[in-house]
Amino acid sequence: MAQASIPVDLFNPGQVFACMGFLEAADVLLGQAQGGFAWANESDVRFRLCADGSENPFETILDFLAGAEIERLVPKSAGNAIDNLEDGSRVCVVETFPASDVDPKALPLRFTKNGRELYITHWCDESSRNSFKLFAGQHSAAPPLPRRCWK
Repeated sequence: MAQASIPVDLFNPGQVFACMGFLEAADVLLGQAQGGFAWANESDVRFRLCADGSENPFETILDFLAGAEIERLVPKSAGNAIDNLEDGSRVCVVETFPASDVDPKALPLRFTKNGRELYITHWCDESSRNSFKLFAGQHSAAPPLPRRCWK
């Protein structure tokens, strides 16, 4: 297993959530990921990540994201909603979709590179919480689809 660490400010929620994103991406892309915060030295707090493989997991994830093809997942029932995507992004039509309404700003994203896939979705379900969630670069995603529907 390869391991690496990055500095993190535990008082910055964005950095903490980013660490959780690295952990999830490492588990999906590399397998057997484990992570945790090391703050014994308060002047050098680190997020440690280890995963299968021999390369730095952070570098592997960033390389994957930088070179991946990105598609938005759109329900078949969306009809003309697909035409309303102003950025010209690629879409993949799926048979099942968890939300009744389709908001082009809240579509799940699929990153694909070298036969590997990573899905970026919203962390909440069809609860009363707002389904809109900004990701870096103003991309957003809707509630996650069950994996069996993605294949």
